[in-house]
Amino acid sequence: MLEKLQGKVETFKAISRRNVQFELDGVNRVIELLVEDPWVINKGDNVTVVGEMNPTNGKFYAFVYRNNTKGVYGKTRDTYVHGLIYVIAGIFFCWGIFPLFTHVPTGIRMMKEGRKIREAAIML
Repeated sequence: MLEKLQGKVETFKAISRRNVQFELDGVNRVIELLVEDPWVINKGDNVTVVGEMNPTNGKFYAFVYRNNTKGVYGKTRDTYVHGLIYVIAGIFFCWGIFPLFTHVPTGIRMMKEGRKIREAAIML
């Protein structure tokens, strides 16, 4: 289930140019953000994120973010269209059993993830 969190950035740790972990003031969660374009987040910025908790590792994975202080928006890569292509290719090449059992389930997972990312962007 998607959640919306908002607050000031207390701490952040850059993992890469497109991946960052941070904590928000008053929110007792570690937030991990992986976006298409390099992220723009600094300590003290007012940030809004939409994503979901991963019960396995306890992290909150954000799909979209808005840095309200700097007016910057970013999101995770939308995989819906790629998933649709995988499903169509799997069905089209169903005579070769392999694509049917690998491409179709992978495509469906990608489409579900893409739908979540789109819903997150609408919530933000």
